[in-house]
Amino acid sequence: MIYPEVKLRLFTASDAIYIAKWIIDEDYLTFFRYTSILPTLEECANYPAWSQNIVMMVMDENNNTIGMVNAYHVNYRNQTCKAGILIDKSVQAKGYGHAAYAKWINFLFDKMNFRKVIAEIVDEKWIEPLQKCGFEIEGKHLRECKLNGAYLDEYRLAVFKETWTGAERVK
Repeated sequence: MIYPEVKLRLFTASDAIYIAKWIIDEDYLTFFRYTSILPTLEECANYPAWSQNIVMMVMDENNNTIGMVNAYHVNYRNQTCKAGILIDKSVQAKGYGHAAYAKWINFLFDKMNFRKVIAEIVDEKWIEPLQKCGFEIEGKHLRECKLNGAYLDEYRLAVFKETWTGAERVK
């Protein structure tokens, strides 16, 4: 499959409206489960400050903001981080998510010098695509995440710089 061209750009305060839109959507709430309370719009404007994450926004070929990627639980000493992605529902299942996540992981390995990137997912359908890019299952946390009133298992997968194969799929 040929994936659409995406660009990553730095987060700005004007991006708070996108994040606010995404975090009030029940489907996206697990992305923010590590915070004790959901942020306000003002806190979204200062998102990197309250989360201590590395955040970039995802742009499509027409420079529309269609999502965000982040690295959280960053450990510079061990050169590890967890990587997440949010893609707007209007462009899901069109390849933008794969292209953006691959570009993000390339950035984390090549520019940030991480040796290991971790993905935590609750939907089993993402295991196989992640494994095709070199991710390995590290474990499963039972009934870890609440989504739509149900507690779901969370899978933890990881990829190492030397086994990452997603880079060849995306420009």
